[in-house]
Amino acid sequence: MNFISGIFKSYITPVVNKPDDGLEYWQEKLILYLVMVVFLFVAVAYIPSVYLSIEVDLWSIAIIDTFVYALLILVFLRKDIHYRKKLYIILSISYVLGIILILSVGVYGAGYLWLFVVPVLAGALLNNKAAKLMLVVNIITIIALGFLQYFGFSLLIEIESFSLDSWLIICANFMFLSIIVTVTVIFIINGIQLTVEKEKQISNQLEITNKKLLKAKEDAEAADKLKTEFLAQISHEIRTPLNTIVNFSSIIAEESNKENQECCVSIEGAAKRIITTVEHLLNMSDIMTSAYEPKLRKLDIVERVIDLVIPEYVKLAKNKGLNFVTNNSAVNTKIYADEHAIGQIVTNLFDNAVKFTNRGKVELTLQNNNDHLEIIISDTGIGISEDHLDKIFYPFTQETTGYTREYDGIGLGLCLVKNYCDLNDIKLEITSQKGVGTTIKLIFRLADD
Repeated sequence: MNFISGIFKSYITPVVNKPDDGLEYWQEKLILYLVMVVFLFVAVAYIPSVYLSIEVDLWSIAIIDTFVYALLILVFLRKDIHYRKKLYIILSISYVLGIILILSVGVYGAGYLWLFVVPVLAGALLNNKAAKLMLVVNIITIIALGFLQYFGFSLLIEIESFSLDSWLIICANFMFLSIIVTVTVIFIINGIQLTVEKEKQISNQLEITNKKLLKAKEDAEAADKLKTEFLAQISHEIRTPLNTIVNFSSIIAEESNKENQECCVSIEGAAKRIITTVEHLLNMSDIMTSAYEPKLRKLDIVERVIDLVIPEYVKLAKNKGLNFVTNNSAVNTKIYADEHAIGQIVTNLFDNAVKFTNRGKVELTLQNNNDHLEIIISDTGIGISEDHLDKIFYPFTQETTGYTREYDGIGLGLCLVKNYCDLNDIKLEITSQKGVGTTIKLIFRLADD
């Protein structure tokens, strides 16, 4: 059974078109199905037709039927015949059979049905022109047959006398129904064809767009990789000599007079400023390109971070004449966080607090609040205006811009702080008043004991 099924399947598989070709593929498949159906059920029509033709001594019809069905079998078995040629053969056979049936049994037989099918199949499986042509041929054929009977040319079998009224009624209804059905099929097929073509255009356009987007993505990734490599190389090339400058300027300052010491301090400050700028750019690049992935682990924020960086800022505050006050009432200071990120957060906040405060104090407060640790950094510095508070976390944003601004930096400090807080699930709150000062609160969830 599977063997026979495989044979039939091979005969009805389109060889000219593929599924992606749309309507033409299904037209070819339908034609092959029609030929197969005719081949399988040929005996149903052939045997009775030939038998009855012989019974009434119409050997010519029996011979024509035999020739027609033999041709259909050949059309089915010959896979090398183009599917459109097969359709033309089917249409021609249908037309011939219709004529023979009309000549055999008159207007009451199945001949009109065969003629009716011809333009419908032509419209569905060929094109509009073929369908219209077959409609015209059908109408001419019917009128011609009617005239032959009207003027006394008898049919192959004389069934009854010719009736002009019956002939007119049948012809009118036949032509009306044939035109309506054929036009409907043409309209539907045209709509399907236009839809398929439109979808193909959209699909092709989407494919082109996807290729462009993929190319743009690859270019962007290549550019991003190049940028990362460039920044890493620049970082190495800048920080290495700058570290040397900082180290040697410190040594020179220890062994020089006061004037040279001031120069060395300036050199050291400028070098550290460049190093900080480079580090900010690299850190921001890692965040923007998703290269930074926080490695959360349990750590004591006081021991691992604050105690390591606070001495430097106490010294900087003292050099500016500021008080650096620390209030630690926290019993538990252990959190889950990325140590590098916490270091960057605390360093940037201390740096801003000292840098933007010219008088008064910088205050650090640590306290527990239920299962949270709160770190509050406040200062009596220049503060931030209310209009600028919603912009402070944008990269490269400062309230005062231009070369004449009083404070250095490229506006990445708070942007980095905000991103590191988000990536480490740290809540960040900030309040500020212009000319009064700024308070920033960091809220950490405590680690389980």
